Amino acid sequence: MTRTTTSLLAASILAATACSSLAQTGVPRGGKEITVGSGSGQFQLNLRNDTGLWVEDITIAVYNGYSQFGPNVTTIDVTDINGDKVDDNGNGSLEQGENDTRKDGGASNVVKSIFDGDSLRPGRIITVNVELDRRTSSNTRVMVKFSNFSNGKHWDLLASADFSDGNYECFIPVLPGAPQVETVINNGSNDFVYDLVIPVNPQNPIIDIRLPEDYWNSIVFPEQDAIIIQLDPPLPPFNALDLDLEYSQPFYLPQDSFDQPIFVLPGPPPCRADLNEDGVVDTRDYIEFLNLFNMRDPEADWNNDGQINTLDFLAFQNEWADCR
Repeated sequence: MTRTTTSLLAASILAATACSSLAQTGVPRGGKEITVGSGSGQFQLNLRNDTGLWVEDITIAVYNGYSQFGPNVTTIDVTDINGDKVDDNGNGSLEQGENDTRKDGGASNVVKSIFDGDSLRPGRIITVNVELDRRTSSNTRVMVKFSNFSNGKHWDLLASADFSDGNYECFIPVLPGAPQVETVINNGSNDFVYDLVIPVNPQNPIIDIRLPEDYWNSIVFPEQDAIIIQLDPPLPPFNALDLDLEYSQPFYLPQDSFDQPIFVLPGPPPCRADLNEDGVVDTRDYIEFLNLFNMRDPEADWNNDGQINTLDFLAFQNEWADCR
């Protein structure tokens, strides 16, 4: 009995050494990189949904530094979610045979688990058990990201692209595991943004772009080395819009660069005749001036001579026509 007890105790110690449990980590839009201990064949993640959105799946990527693949993931088990299943072929949907938490059909260091019939609300905490095909090393890193489900596809929730005065370039991290990415363009400048320029990789081109309904009049110009999106209407100062990009294939480490650059092109200085400040000079501005003129509002004194009369009307009409 004594030897049996000793053997079981030793096994327990080995199991504890092989599995590491990490402190609670918030995972925002754009994902989170986590350092795990060395010598572990499995680890436990305690994750909080900090994306601000409901999410329907989680992707785990394991790698050693940035130069070589890490251990392959064999199992992802989300203990707090009923119906979580590993997406074996990585196409972003569950198919026949994909009905458990184990990765089948070939080893991979990037694996997605889909919450079949369940969602993770903002702020909710989950525990994720991950098993590997070999032990981690001292420089093993883990990337974790959440995605949400829309129009039949899982869209990675990326950090926002933020622009400010004089800074019209931004790099958003594209983490591995899916060809669809969803980000937000924040215009923190005093300029209207008229165009978005997205450099493209010929080996992994962008095949679809989604914009909010208000921007469906925008025009996309595919060039050889970039895609130009002419926004209609322009993006006003201190406003934001959602931008979703779909690539021909998923990103994987380490073949691709995981910073997707996005450039914005500010337009000409705002026209004074754009009275409603929507970036477009049109009939609505004309009507607004007529209302100001009829009310003898000081803003209708277009030539700044202290009087509101026909000369102001003609001055506005000329500037309104010049801006169109």
